[in-house]
Amino acid sequence: MRRCIVYAAALLLALSLTAPALADSWQGVTAGADTVPVTAPCAGTLTALTLTAGQRVTAGETVGEIALTPVYAPCDGRIVSVLRREGERADSAEPVLQIEPVGRYRVLCTVSGVAKTVEDAWIRCGETLWMKCTADGSHRAAGRVIAVSGMNFEIETTAGELYIGEAVWVSRDEKCNFADRIGKGTVTAAPTESVSAEGVLFGLRAEAGAFVRRGQLLFRTAQGAETLLRAPADGVVTEVRAEAGATVAADETVAVVAASVVLRVSLPLETAVTLAPGDCLRYMRADDPHGVLREAEVIRILTDGTSGTAAVELAAEEDLPVGMSVIVTDDEV
Repeated sequence: MRRCIVYAAALLLALSLTAPALADSWQGVTAGADTVPVTAPCAGTLTALTLTAGQRVTAGETVGEIALTPVYAPCDGRIVSVLRREGERADSAEPVLQIEPVGRYRVLCTVSGVAKTVEDAWIRCGETLWMKCTADGSHRAAGRVIAVSGMNFEIETTAGELYIGEAVWVSRDEKCNFADRIGKGTVTAAPTESVSAEGVLFGLRAEAGAFVRRGQLLFRTAQGAETLLRAPADGVVTEVRAEAGATVAADETVAVVAASVVLRVSLPLETAVTLAPGDCLRYMRADDPHGVLREAEVIRILTDGTSGTAAVELAAEEDLPVGMSVIVTDDEV
């Protein structure tokens, strides 16, 4: 802090020694004018944002990107139908595609006539059970209980191999010994899996008949058809409101771009009333140790009848950064 004060004092001293003496001068600052927002084209996560305050951009320039939502295959299987196309908008109420599971079965079971004790007959949803075929025990599988109704329950296989239509014994013991059986059942095909999503589809390359693995990327979605953030106009970035990794809503303002940079200064009312748009004043950059005066054209004058001052905006003859201090004068020096 002390070093900053010393530097500021030295700069003011240098200006006082080198700058011309100004009879009438006022402190001003550069600011963005004609601002336009940089908005998110869709809801999602910002994977990249290249904007920083003071940066100059051109209209249409890519300045960021929204992450797409990936959708994965819920199981190993064969795609039996594709109901949407690339670029179409999907609705969660209707499937994008359907998969016929491979290596997964449903086993409709009962404890009736098999379970020996009340504990054996108490089947719980979510528990893992083991099965083997009643013919010779050569086909075995493990599965998870997905439904229970009275004496009946349903298992979805998670590993092993069974044949559709064959009868099986059910046990809580992985060895699945005959003496440990707690139920019996019949193997049926697992129902077709519907894959749904919400948003515009990107990267959908699925075809009916293709085989997919569980966890394989099927497509991605976005809430809008466009995922790139683009600069809305030529200008300078005056504000950045988000950063990479942030979650944004559709049409949320991520940054602000000023189409132009102006000088803003508050002038005494008696001085301001003598001015009109198109008139010229002079300004000196606060970072100019030589105190060079440059011309600036009056753009607009906003008077305030209660304060005795007027806000004046001027267009400089050079490109200036936002937030720079300037000294404005109507001196002819």
